Amino acid sequence: DAGTGVWTIGTVTTSDFPVLTILATVDRPASGIPPTVTNTATVSGREYDPDPSNNTDSVTETPQYADLKITKTVSDARPNVGDTITYTITLSNLGRDTADNVTVRDLLPPGLQFVNSTNSGTYDPLTGIWTVGTVDTLFARTLQIQALVLPPASGNPLPQTNSASVRTSDQYDPDPSNNTDSVTETPQYADLAVEKLVDEPHPNVGGQVTFTISVTNKGADAATGVALQDLLPAGLTFVSASAQAGTSYAPATGVWTVNTVPVNATKLLTIVAVVAGPGTFTNVAAVTKSDQFDPDPTNDRDDATVSTREADLAVVKTVSDATPNVGDTITFTVTLSNDGPDSANNVEVTERFPAAGLQFLSATPSQGTYAAGTGVWTVGAVAPG
Repeated sequence: DAGTGVWTIGTVTTSDFPVLTILATVDRPASGIPPTVTNTATVSGREYDPDPSNNTDSVTETPQYADLKITKTVSDARPNVGDTITYTITLSNLGRDTADNVTVRDLLPPGLQFVNSTNSGTYDPLTGIWTVGTVDTLFARTLQIQALVLPPASGNPLPQTNSASVRTSDQYDPDPSNNTDSVTETPQYADLAVEKLVDEPHPNVGGQVTFTISVTNKGADAATGVALQDLLPAGLTFVSASAQAGTSYAPATGVWTVNTVPVNATKLLTIVAVVAGPGTFTNVAAVTKSDQFDPDPTNDRDDATVSTREADLAVVKTVSDATPNVGDTITFTVTLSNDGPDSANNVEVTERFPAAGLQFLSATPSQGTYAAGTGVWTVGAVAPG
């Protein structure tokens, strides 16, 4: 009777050897280490027993337990996109007995690509199952996973949490709270924004223009190893450059070595150039190198365009009488027009009389002044049209 624990045998002759076999399940304790259990059998009967010392016997069962503990670390919690990082998973047995048929699951999250692994046992990167086998109480087992930090599909790179958990073990584990451990890696990013300005977008041929280039870090981490390229196009001749302290500019290659740009900081470069000839010239500045991932490449470059000023000046000269008599007074009319497209400034027209044959009487300019002695008509500005 399992309820009372009484085995009713009846009569036992001197030649009988009755046997009772009891099958029992070792219960899981409510908490902590499973206790040692003693099971006792005691016989009783009606007849006198001359040796009661052997009426009782006991056996003790001590359940096995293996307290498996996982510790996980990462070689670099703030890597750059494109770096290879190493996760180290250490599996220890803090229990009393050896753990058998042990497996651990560690599947890399999206954003990390498996490269290689070294381990005690075998590791399947597709399932994330680390088949450890036996874990004794003397030596820990380790698994190292090398993973490549991938760029995000869009936007800023997000933190990636990688977890390792005990999946199977034949032995009871009294402390499941240490069966899992996780580490998080957060890729660095630096959003570099380039802006380029020119002081005079419509210069005269032969005039100087000054380009100002700025690069600002709008990201979460300092940008290191930063370089930009700003090579003057044909038609603009380099005069000088002023690079902010800690940076340098090489006019031959157009490479601006910026080095480090802290978060929310801005670095500046100014380039002075001469406009060598007429035309439209676009000068581009673009980030060519940075150690950190840039989530917004659309602002990694900027340009400034200069178009030379052009004024098509035309002179028409007429005379009131091409066949005058000697002694007549004649009138020369000089008409200056600007066919554009830009205003002409500081305009002068030379109108000299021949050394003999004509005597100057007077001049009436509609704009500016005329100096008879030099023959220079100082017109000034002439608008298009």
